[in-house]
Amino acid sequence: APFAHWRGKPTLWICALALIQSTDPDIVALQVGTGDDPSHAPFTLALKEADQILVVRNQAVDLYDRIWCCWELFIAYELNLVHKPGGLIVTGQPYAAGVATLVDITSAQASNSEDKRRILDHILSTNLQYDSVNELLTEVKNFVATH
Repeated sequence: APFAHWRGKPTLWICALALIQSTDPDIVALQVGTGDDPSHAPFTLALKEADQILVVRNQAVDLYDRIWCCWELFIAYELNLVHKPGGLIVTGQPYAAGVATLVDITSAQASNSEDKRRILDHILSTNLQYDSVNELLTEVKNFVATH
């Protein structure tokens, strides 16, 4: 329990609970936006209000095989949450625990290929290149908590 000993409990954005998980492209489009810039998507705007981001990894799904999960961590990086003390909290067993694997954001999957194109285009329009984003994603994916 990452917050068991905290005096004040944080407000968390949990996309799997906050967004309706659907295969209907119209429902998904309403939540993530349909414009050319994913930085204006409703859930991206909500993330921009966060003081912390919690990454809950699991052994069933590699989060960083999904483009929107990569986008969330990219936004956290842009907001300086990744390097802010306490800004990034990583919990849960990593997918394929014990096997360090590299992340390649260009290989991430999306149910909508246009979403993937927009996200990759946006990242390239910033000062970061794919290699920098891949390093960050790989670091979080393979992070091992020490006690």
